[in-house]
Amino acid sequence: RNVANVPALPAPIDRALAELAAQNPDLMSYDAKRGMIRFSSDLTFNLGSIEVNTEAKTHLSQLAQIINLPIAQTYEVRVVGHTDSVPVKSPKNVQKFEDNWGLSAWRAISSVQ
Repeated sequence: RNVANVPALPAPIDRALAELAAQNPDLMSYDAKRGMIRFSSDLTFNLGSIEVNTEAKTHLSQLAQIINLPIAQTYEVRVVGHTDSVPVKSPKNVQKFEDNWGLSAWRAISSVQ
């Protein structure tokens, strides 16, 4: 299960992440080889928005419970934001995000918060 020197997650964490993804297949997927949960950005955020949708907040909270387990504390958690297909053009969003790269960064921050 070692992909690019990524150590296998402990069985309880692996199982919990797999179960969370299996319960929410439209919202997320789990890559056990990388120990990675991937949220579907189109279901997590509205177009051009950094505000996490209500349903996604619930599932992010469930994910937080898993990664905050004592057995998970020695692992690094990386949150990567993604953008959508709509270019950032409105003056308000350009001022805040500058571009879609900035939108993706803000989405990562919003997900962590």
